[in-house]
Amino acid sequence: MSGLAAMIDRAVSSIDRDGLSARKSALDAERLQIDQAIAQAEARIASLAGELAAEAPASSVAQALLAGDSAGEAVALAPNRARLVEEREVLIEALRELRARAEANRYAIGELANEARGAIGEATKPALAELLALAKAEAAALVGTLGAIHALSWATGCHVTERSGVARIAAGLMAGGLVTVDGLAIAPDARAAVQPLAALPCIGAAIPDRIEPASGPNIGLIAGLVASQR
Repeated sequence: MSGLAAMIDRAVSSIDRDGLSARKSALDAERLQIDQAIAQAEARIASLAGELAAEAPASSVAQALLAGDSAGEAVALAPNRARLVEEREVLIEALRELRARAEANRYAIGELANEARGAIGEATKPALAELLALAKAEAAALVGTLGAIHALSWATGCHVTERSGVARIAAGLMAGGLVTVDGLAIAPDARAAVQPLAALPCIGAAIPDRIEPASGPNIGLIAGLVASQR
């Protein structure tokens, strides 16, 4: 794993960071503009609702006439409800358009994120291959020790909790693709070492050829490690 940092550096350097940053900044700026426009449209629509809920034009004209304004002046001062309604309808339609653009913007940002993840995923495949190879080698070494624990438990008929933990670890290693069933074979030297215990009268039991993984498909490595140390 000594070369992992160098591989990560190469992976990062292969990504067009500046290009991604510029595209993300442009999308963020567009979103800000859209949000501001939506806020303005919503505020004006709310204001128009208040104006349209106010007194009727005829009432306001009557009030102006009572105040001494001429008929022409009174009518000119009255709110034009038709114009207000038209303005509200136009704003509502514009708001729909703005929200559609906001959704398109969110989608574009998501697509950009997927593109970035895809690029970095491809660039880090060599690092992943090295880590997986290391994990498999370490798993193989671990299985050797686990096999000895498993054999000791069977030979003595004791240490059932530890044996259960070994079974869980084995299931986790197999689920993760780090070992195969054949890879769980108990080493001959471990079997030979505990054979004298298995041969004791009324105590030992036949030692299996391999570790017996737990049957539960969702039992993971961490659960096994915890159980094995109880």
